[in-house]
Amino acid sequence: MIYNISYKAPIIFRVILYIFKKVGNHIYVAMVNPFTSTIYISKEALQNSKTLLIHEAIHVEQIAREGRIKFILNYLYQTLRYGYRGNKYEVEAYNEQTKRTTLLGV
Repeated sequence: MIYNISYKAPIIFRVILYIFKKVGNHIYVAMVNPFTSTIYISKEALQNSKTLLIHEAIHVEQIAREGRIKFILNYLYQTLRYGYRGNKYEVEAYNEQTKRTTLLGV
């Protein structure tokens, strides 16, 4: 799967990341731009949380599998209906993240 990594996100993504960090009480946050498959992650997060990059790469795979528009609509629906942790895309990403970090010894 091909994806890009960027340390400087457009303003809208920076706002979303800031909200995720504050509301979710996370130390490190990252996200994928579903239109470009770019993973936005800070250098600090990348250095300290390799599992976060793996998690976001799984979302890139989901986007490729579902298609961009279908993924966006379903992701939003899942989050509104079941919450972030109940969202089927997040459940899959966290499960795969655990498998892959164990396999890679990260």
